[in-house]
Amino acid sequence: MKINDEQKVSVLMQALEERYRSIHAIRERVQTVSIWILGILLGTSGWLFQSNIRFDMWYQKLFLIVLLFILWGTLRWFYFNDLQKGFNTQRQVAATVEDLLGLFNKNVYGSVEPIYPKEWKSSGEKGSEGKFFDNTYNLIVVGFGVLSLVIVFLK
Repeated sequence: MKINDEQKVSVLMQALEERYRSIHAIRERVQTVSIWILGILLGTSGWLFQSNIRFDMWYQKLFLIVLLFILWGTLRWFYFNDLQKGFNTQRQVAATVEDLLGLFNKNVYGSVEPIYPKEWKSSGEKGSEGKFFDNTYNLIVVGFGVLSLVIVFLK
């Protein structure tokens, strides 16, 4: 089966559009889950701070171990790690399709410079991940930190 250039471009555009939708869906899922987690952590911190609940040292340690290691470990290393792998894979495929469409080449679309910067060509590869997931993790860690401080300093 022979496919002409116009059909190839059409297939590539559809593939690229699907990659963009997938990237946005993953990013939205991460943001939504992170906002919920952060809200629950900060809400619990506020509730504990204003309540009359007090933890003895043993319960503080147990609660912190469960909270930090089990909850955060599960979220970070299973749920978010899987989303990050999918996110980076989608970005790699999108960069490959963008390259095939000539978006990184000079003088292709009437512009002397490429439409996309050359750094985007390695999108999703190791060392070019950006800060989206790191910033998300840092915000959640702040929420865990606030809750931990409230638990430790409740007397």
